[in-house]
Amino acid sequence: MLVTLRETGDRTGVFEEFITFTTDEESSGTRLRVLNGDTMTAKYTDRTLPAPAALDNDGVFTVEVEELFASSLIGSTGPPLERAILSEPILVNQDGLQIEQIEVGQQVLIQSEVRNDQNKRQEFAYIVQVKDSDGVTISMSWTSGQLFAKDSIITAQSWIAENVGEYEIEVFVWESVDNPAPLSPVGSIRVNVAPS
Repeated sequence: MLVTLRETGDRTGVFEEFITFTTDEESSGTRLRVLNGDTMTAKYTDRTLPAPAALDNDGVFTVEVEELFASSLIGSTGPPLERAILSEPILVNQDGLQIEQIEVGQQVLIQSEVRNDQNKRQEFAYIVQVKDSDGVTISMSWTSGQLFAKDSIITAQSWIAENVGEYEIEVFVWESVDNPAPLSPVGSIRVNVAPS
C-alpha cells in the first residue's frame, strides 16, 4: 500500500498521515486490513538528498537514496512459548489406548494434544526425538500441519524400540522443521523397554 505523507506546515520537515487498521474491510487508501499477530512494516524512501557535485565517468549524476524501515506487531500473539499449548506426551497403542510398559519390537505412538489459543491460524511441526541412556539420539520423526484459531489437534509419531533399556522421549512444537522457532516448551517422558 502506498501512502502520501503531507507536511504539517510550511517547511516544518514533519510529514504525517493517519492509517486506519481494520479486520473485516478490504485495504483501500489509508485503510489497511490486518489480522491479530500480523507484522506491519513501513518503508520510507528519501530521494530528496542533494546529488554530488561531480559527475561519474558516464556523465550521469549519482543520486543518493536513503531508505528507512519500521516494523510493528499488530495485536497480541501471547508469549512466544505459548503460541501452541502442548500436553504431556503419552504412549498409546494402535487402538489409541494408553500403555505404561513397552517391549522390544513393539510399535507405540508418542501422542500429545497441540492447542492454539491464539486468534489466528498457526503453522506448526510436531517433532519427536528418542534418546538412549547415553543421550544419543536414536530416532527422530515429525509431522507438520496448521491449527485454526482456538482449535486443537491430537497428533502422534510412531516408534519401535529395538533394544532393552531406558529412553528419554522429547517432544518439540516448532513453527516448522525448517524454522526451529519454538511455539511451546519441550515435553518429555522417560520409558523403560523390556525384553519381548
